[in-house]
Amino acid sequence: MMRVFKYYVCLGAASLAERIIEKWHTISGQQPRLIFDSDKSKEGKSINGVQIFHTSKLKEMICSNETIIITSSFVDEIVSDLEKLEITNNILDYKTFDFLIVQQNLLNKNNKLKDKYQGERCFVVGNGPSLNNQDLSYLKDEETIMMNNFQKNEELVKLNSKYWMLADPAYWDKEETRDMLLIPILETLDERLKNTTLFMPQESIVNISNLNRPVVSDKVNFYYMDIDRSVYTEDEKIVDLIDFTRRVPPYSQNVLSPSLMLAMHLGFKEIYIIGCDHSWWDFSEKDIETTYVGHHYNKSEKDMKHSMNIFKSLGYEGLRRTIDRQLYEYNKLNEYAISNDIKIYNATEGGLLENFERIDYNSIFNK
Repeated sequence: MMRVFKYYVCLGAASLAERIIEKWHTISGQQPRLIFDSDKSKEGKSINGVQIFHTSKLKEMICSNETIIITSSFVDEIVSDLEKLEITNNILDYKTFDFLIVQQNLLNKNNKLKDKYQGERCFVVGNGPSLNNQDLSYLKDEETIMMNNFQKNEELVKLNSKYWMLADPAYWDKEETRDMLLIPILETLDERLKNTTLFMPQESIVNISNLNRPVVSDKVNFYYMDIDRSVYTEDEKIVDLIDFTRRVPPYSQNVLSPSLMLAMHLGFKEIYIIGCDHSWWDFSEKDIETTYVGHHYNKSEKDMKHSMNIFKSLGYEGLRRTIDRQLYEYNKLNEYAISNDIKIYNATEGGLLENFERIDYNSIFNK
């Protein structure tokens, strides 16, 4: 692990600080030397084993070579207070420091994958029911990027894909869905796909490290991406440079976008999408209450309930906003691809995804 700063203290000890200090320690092994907060009731307590002191003691206890990390959302106010105290130490807000920690300890690892397959082609494989109508044996000698619960299809597992993408927080955020969704994936990686790289958003790392399971070991090849959520508006240019050693554009509750971005980072120039039906784009208000999204594998009752709950929590208006955002992001990714001489083709049989040029799946293999 790399050390961003050898010595630093944190200013702010609320819930935000608790979460992010634990995350930094998980990622880098680093801890602040001391933590300060203006709330006197917090003095004498600790976060992650680091003692909290009142801010009135900051000037006398801090060393001249220590960086102050503001672990509070009140950054401007705290900077102003530090100026009044004539404290001249290097000062960083938690977002800046967080990116440095993430980049140096997680994202730089992605550099060895950059353009690894320069000029080659790959298949990005979704989980739609249309896969049941396509001959997946054609993919046995192809590079593939799998998504979500593809391990439920034995034919796909046998392809020994090198890359697996997860993007939905449901896989790691909540214990009940983590046991249902993530643990089977980690077990598959540990037992059957030892050479497969699992990509996840960097915010999942604390949950992964806290899993009390022997399967979470060095045997699982974890890689991480960092999502730039500051560009989540349509008047921003969401695609500048797709590079997994940096922050990448946001995605709207669908794993296809980061999977396409991973394919671009890997250097593929021809990207074929299959199994991305996007059937929920046609859901009515009634469908949200009564219908679950179909997949290429048989669903248990628990799976179906989980699927339906996702759409119920969104509501019809929320779903329409999500779809609009997905359409926007897919169009932007396609524009980026075209401007960088990358071809994205949709070889899904049927479905509602029309943002990418259609191509017949069988014709790719001259069948």
